[in-house]
Amino acid sequence: MIPAESNLEDRIVPTLTQEKSATFRSARKLARSRTLALLVMMPLGALLACQSTELEKREIRSVLDAQVAAWNRGDIEGFMQGYWNSEQLEFRSSSRKSKGWQATLDGYKEKYDTREKMGTLEFRDLKISPPKRNETQVTGEFQLFRKESPPSAGRFELLFRKIKGQWLIVRDQTN
Repeated sequence: MIPAESNLEDRIVPTLTQEKSATFRSARKLARSRTLALLVMMPLGALLACQSTELEKREIRSVLDAQVAAWNRGDIEGFMQGYWNSEQLEFRSSSRKSKGWQATLDGYKEKYDTREKMGTLEFRDLKISPPKRNETQVTGEFQLFRKESPPSAGRFELLFRKIKGQWLIVRDQTN
């Protein structure tokens, strides 16, 4: 006996509908699990980014602290370790403008040729912007205390760049 077309159709259509329904349920389940994964991972990614930013800010702060310590030992070369040793380094102050690490070092040595002229350095009111693309801006105030003269003070703006894994000053604008 040959089945009637309606009987064949009755047997095939529900099977196709069930398969489509199962596929749809699987796709929905997969979409839900991906959404859940994103909802879990996004805050985790933000947390890791914040921790990374704070670590980078501490690294930058340690460069500045090392500069202060070197200066206060009378070690201008040690102070210069915080700067990019490149001819691309830019330094500007109210009294001079120089390009290059060596020119900047020479300028410091000329202006501060004795330990007494160097005095004791302090940085204050430091603001370290969140690093972006391996660069960040730091602003603050400096104060130099000397025995024989009144303190000198001013503001600075530094551009730090991460070069070969190390944060270095690539531009210094000091007034």
